[in-house]
Amino acid sequence: MEIMNERRERSAADDEFKADFFSEQLPFVSVIVPARNASAHIEQLLQGLAAQVYPATRHEIVVVDNGSDDRTSEIVTSAIPRFHGRMSLRYETQIPGSYAARNKGIKNARGEVLAFTDADCIPQEQWLAAGVHELIERKADLVGGRVRFIFSSRTPNAAEIMDSRINMQVGRDIASRGVAKTANLFVWRHVVEHIGLFPEVISGGDVMWTGQATRAGYRLAYCQEAEVEHPARSWISLFQKQVRVGRGQIPVLRQKGMSWKQIVFDSVGLRGLSSKKGCASLQQETKDWTTPVEVGARLWCQGATFLGRLVWLIAR
Repeated sequence: MEIMNERRERSAADDEFKADFFSEQLPFVSVIVPARNASAHIEQLLQGLAAQVYPATRHEIVVVDNGSDDRTSEIVTSAIPRFHGRMSLRYETQIPGSYAARNKGIKNARGEVLAFTDADCIPQEQWLAAGVHELIERKADLVGGRVRFIFSSRTPNAAEIMDSRINMQVGRDIASRGVAKTANLFVWRHVVEHIGLFPEVISGGDVMWTGQATRAGYRLAYCQEAEVEHPARSWISLFQKQVRVGRGQIPVLRQKGMSWKQIVFDSVGLRGLSSKKGCASLQQETKDWTTPVEVGARLWCQGATFLGRLVWLIAR
C-alpha cells in the first residue's frame, strides 16, 4: 500500500512538474550513451529513452558502440526506426574505453545540452525534463542526477548492498567533492567547449572532468528528480568494477596534487593516520559497517581497488 501511495504521489508531482516545465523555451538535447557488450541491458535503456516526456522534436540520442562483440549494435540498429530519425549509432573502435566513446558521441552531437547515461541504466520518464529544468532554473552549468540501484531480489546480497553504498552516490559526491558521474550527467555544450573532451582513461574520467569544471568556476547542481535506475552488481561484476576504479584513481589523485607517499598510504588504507580529520573520517566509515558480512564485503572491495592501483603502477 505504501508503494502504491508513493507512486501516486510521484505521478501527481510529475504532472505538476510537466505543466510548469513545458511553458519554457526548451533547448535541444543530445543524449550520449557509450555501449560495449551491452546486449543484456540496452533494450531496457532504449525503452526508457523512448518513454521520455521531453518533446521528441527537442532531443536526439547518440549511441556509440565501443567494440562490442555481442548483439549490441544489432539491437540498437533494429530500434532506430522506433525513434523516427532521433537516434543514431556511431562506432569508436580505435580507442578502447567509455570516455573515448563519449567523446565520439560529443563530436557527433547537435545539442545545446549534452546528457550522459550508461547502457545499463534505465532512465525514468521525467529524466531529461527534470535535468534540463534544473540547468535552467538553478542557472547551473552542470547537473548530476540520482542513480537509484535496483536489486535482483527482495533480499540483496552483500555485494549488491556494497555497490549501492559506495558507487554512484551522485548527491554525496557533488556536495562533498564537487564531482559527478556520467551515468547521469547534464552539461551545457559551452562548458565542454571550454574545458575540452573527457580524458580517455580506463576509469575516473568523469570525476577528473567534472572536478576540472567546478575548479574552473562552473556550477554543478544535484537533481534527485532526474533519476535513472541501475542494477546493483554481482560479486564478480563488482570486483571487476573496483579493479577499474583502482586503475583510474591514481591519475585522479595525482591531478589533485597528492604525493606518491600519500597515494601509497591511501592505497593500503592508512590515509586516516595522516591527520585528525582523516582519522575521524575513517572512524565514521567504520561505524557504517557493523556486521561481519558488511565488513568483509568492504575489505573485499578495498582489496580489488588496491589491485587495480597495483595493475596501473605495473603497467606504467
